[in-house]
Amino acid sequence: MTHFQERLEKDIEQIRNGVIAIAKGAERGLEKAITALLTLDSDLAYRTIIEDNPINRQAEEVDRLCHYFVARHLPSAGHLRFISSVLRMNVELERIGDYAANIAREAATIQHPIEDPIRGEIERMAKDSLRMYRYAIAAFAEGNEEAARATMKSAKAVVVEFETIYEDLVREGGSAGTPVKDLLSKLIVIYMLERVSAQSKNLCEEVVFALTGDRKKRRPVKVLFLESGANSAAQIAVAIGNKAFPESGIYYSAGLANKPIDDALVSFMEEAGHGIEKQPETRLDLSGINWRDYDVLVCLDGPVSTFANEVPVGTVAFEWPIVDASAQGDAHPGPERLREMYREIADRLDELMETMRGGLTEDDHHV
Repeated sequence: MTHFQERLEKDIEQIRNGVIAIAKGAERGLEKAITALLTLDSDLAYRTIIEDNPINRQAEEVDRLCHYFVARHLPSAGHLRFISSVLRMNVELERIGDYAANIAREAATIQHPIEDPIRGEIERMAKDSLRMYRYAIAAFAEGNEEAARATMKSAKAVVVEFETIYEDLVREGGSAGTPVKDLLSKLIVIYMLERVSAQSKNLCEEVVFALTGDRKKRRPVKVLFLESGANSAAQIAVAIGNKAFPESGIYYSAGLANKPIDDALVSFMEEAGHGIEKQPETRLDLSGINWRDYDVLVCLDGPVSTFANEVPVGTVAFEWPIVDASAQGDAHPGPERLREMYREIADRLDELMETMRGGLTEDDHHV
């Protein structure tokens, strides 16, 4: 190994050790913050808050080392990917340190002990988030692509835990005798723990990129179009999405009406270059649908509340007044109205997918 190579490897090792030191500091902060929360130890909570400052200084030092490495070695290929990933990981680790400090702040001010079942749920969520975080750091330290990919799959379980505890806390908030401040503190804590899991997943993605150059393909957005009437607009929306943004989204339709697809709609969509099978529309079973399965809900003829009493955390809902619900009745729209609906839906869907996915991917096709 040449002197230049020795210096390069030494500098990389220094950066790697710096990242691991930051990660360990953030891990200790999380452990202390959770302990302070569950024991109502305000002294431990305050010490955890101020111990975030050394983590911030370490992050600044790693950032300096990375820029120095680029200036000194003019890296390319794997070395450049490593530095690029470390710079992003550095930000993510600093945020995790901030999450620990935020949990500690809530621990220092919460008024009453956290009782079961919420206590047990928070302990379980904290355990799962911390385990995922430790696995992510171990994958980085070992340069283990397989471990990083496996760890990324754990994030979904933590999201489910977050949603469950969130709903339990909402119910707790509706009961008498629960201080609002304590309720807000618990909500903040579980959100911080969910963010630890999300950042851990990001760390794993950076490990994979540094080792292979692969970027994880973004998951397509799941969009559910809802319509209470003849369902023509929802069918148009799904057809446009499938043709214009096939890689960026997965599109579904559902309605309250039990009507077959209109012949005029089938003919119109065929002329527009879309195929729609003529089959009966099934009535939406509101009690059986899991709204969490969708990223976006779009109601085309009225309020979303007609279908979903509550939009779950992690899902967004829009109301596009494409169809006049009060005037629609049982009638199917005529050709001219179908053209108007088509143009308006296409414009709105373009805007939605442009915002969420940056417009067309190389595999998408504009209508």
